[in-house]
Amino acid sequence: MASQQLLCVFLVTTFLLFTACGKVSSKNKKGDKDGSPGSWPWQVLLKQNGYFFCSGSLITNEWVLTSRYCMYNPFNTTAHLGLEIQKKGEESSDEEEIYEETRSIADVKCHSTHGQDYFETNDICLLKLSEPVELDEDIQPVCLASEHSTFFDGTTSWIAGFTQYDENYVPTMLTEIETPIVGAKRCACNHGGYIGSTDKIICAGEMEECPLYTSLGGPMVNQKEDYWVQSGVMSSPGYCGYPKLPGVYTQVSEYQEWISDVVRGGMRPEFVTFKSPDLVDKDVFFICPSFQQSVFDDGENLSSFTHVFSLSLLVLLQVFFSLFGM
Repeated sequence: MASQQLLCVFLVTTFLLFTACGKVSSKNKKGDKDGSPGSWPWQVLLKQNGYFFCSGSLITNEWVLTSRYCMYNPFNTTAHLGLEIQKKGEESSDEEEIYEETRSIADVKCHSTHGQDYFETNDICLLKLSEPVELDEDIQPVCLASEHSTFFDGTTSWIAGFTQYDENYVPTMLTEIETPIVGAKRCACNHGGYIGSTDKIICAGEMEECPLYTSLGGPMVNQKEDYWVQSGVMSSPGYCGYPKLPGVYTQVSEYQEWISDVVRGGMRPEFVTFKSPDLVDKDVFFICPSFQQSVFDDGENLSSFTHVFSLSLLVLLQVFFSLFGM
């Protein structure tokens, strides 16, 4: 009997901890092109000398995840969180619904090694706020992708950023964009091989509309049931008007150990395993014809033979996995 009670306590505690991150209030659901207030409660706006320059994500009540690029002068930076930074540009009729939490930066921890690639490897930093923020339905930490997560080519993801500004260059509209993951091989091919190692990055984009340039350091998230998991940190937003040149993101799941080592004491970040819905990553079958082929051309990346062979093999593998329950 005692063991059953302990098991129940353990399960309840685990459930509470497991669902403490990535939650969006029932009154703030995603789906609109313009992010409705409160629908991105982990979004952080970073200002330097009063001017907005980067984004980030709240991962505990006192730690923010962002890009190394954003940290060239970290101690002159303030972090802004809350409903105020998520509004659509119009003032609320209820002043109590619009508020903002602001914190200075007490400490900065960037990954100790980074590559010399066009897109730097290990482009990731953690910011410790000057004091913890009070969590509520409009300020919530996002879940982080665990080391066992998979993000296959075509997996639906979301990014958010600010696209409009007032006369003081203050962002006034948070916009969310749905975008597919672009497989590492295809991404490297489209970028002409200039992204360097693909082991710790995720690409996403292929959007005709302009990417969110003002969201460097901001989160890319994936939905798992009714909570949200951060899969990437924006290193490059891609290139406006050229959907074949997707954005490049630091792959959060590759840094679970590093993040856990940095964030010690107090509230800990929650890691959640996200699995792509497809059984097989079709990017495995992608063959880049040549890095010399321009991504601005209209030609296909694959020859007819390679395309047919890859798709046929993919279908056979998926049928095999379905039959044998793998």
